[in-house]
Amino acid sequence: MRGAPRLENGMVVTAVLRDTDNWQTLVGWLNHSTSEICGVDSPETSFWWVVAGILMSTLLYLKWINEAHSGDTSARVIVWTIAVLAINAWSLFSWRRSVRVYRLLKP
Repeated sequence: MRGAPRLENGMVVTAVLRDTDNWQTLVGWLNHSTSEICGVDSPETSFWWVVAGILMSTLLYLKWINEAHSGDTSARVIVWTIAVLAINAWSLFSWRRSVRVYRLLKP
């Protein structure tokens, strides 16, 4: 789970589990007394991380395309391209997960 949320004695929560029979797969929960969702970032925060990643990727790709046209291509450009794609995929996956958890907890 994201962060370090605390589950206190007597709290009434609705939990989201990846596997319904295994509490080790806890993804997040809704604290009914405070209406706070714990364990995942808000979809808005995750969305802005996705946007920031795409903008940074675009800037990096423009730089690398410029290098390629000037004849200064190397294997590091390919490695960095794969790394940036992986980071963008991770942020997109994180956004999808937070949206799904929020939809389950806030009907």
